[in-house]
Amino acid sequence: MRTSLILAVLAAVWTHAASAQTPSYLLQSETVARSSSWTGPWVGLFVGGGVLQQSSPHAMLEVDPAAFIVGGAELGYDFQFQRVVVGLNASIYGSTAPRTDVAFDIGLRAGILATPDLLLYATGGVSSGKQRAFFDIAAAGPFGPVVITRYPLDATQRLGFFVGAGAEYKFTPSWSGAVEYRYADYGVDGRTIQAFFNSSVTLRLSSRHHSTRFALRYRF
Repeated sequence: MRTSLILAVLAAVWTHAASAQTPSYLLQSETVARSSSWTGPWVGLFVGGGVLQQSSPHAMLEVDPAAFIVGGAELGYDFQFQRVVVGLNASIYGSTAPRTDVAFDIGLRAGILATPDLLLYATGGVSSGKQRAFFDIAAAGPFGPVVITRYPLDATQRLGFFVGAGAEYKFTPSWSGAVEYRYADYGVDGRTIQAFFNSSVTLRLSSRHHSTRFALRYRF
């Protein structure tokens, strides 16, 4: 009985000493190995909001900033190199922003793993969407400008760029959630229209978006 107790104590001490002598980098490697890889395709859905800023040198085209809701679908493919993750991403979305239609974008992202399940990244690429505008002839009224004549302008497909940053966290090996900020700039849209008395007017309108997206993603 006493011999069995001594052997049990010696075995416990030996096991503790062996684990204490295990190098920390091996323990870290085992932890990383148990975490799923970020390499592979993924799809997701997102919703968010933002602000549309439009400006023009023409007083008749001044537009106040407008808040909007955005939502859409996205997909991508990532490659993991130890703690670095790089990949491709694309999305198609619609928004409640005035004078805009369905848009799409394609870009790259690159980031670093703060933990095996938390990715901090930057992203950027090209964005395209249809922009609508109206040219108003207005007169002063008792409660503000009164539109006399409105000239609808044809919707044009605008090509711009976007940059942003975000964080993505894995809840499971397949499911993750992400939050991302984006700034998009569609440049200056120049139009020449026929106005009153057979005169022509050249209009210029620049558009910029600031938005935040909340996404739910699934990895295959």
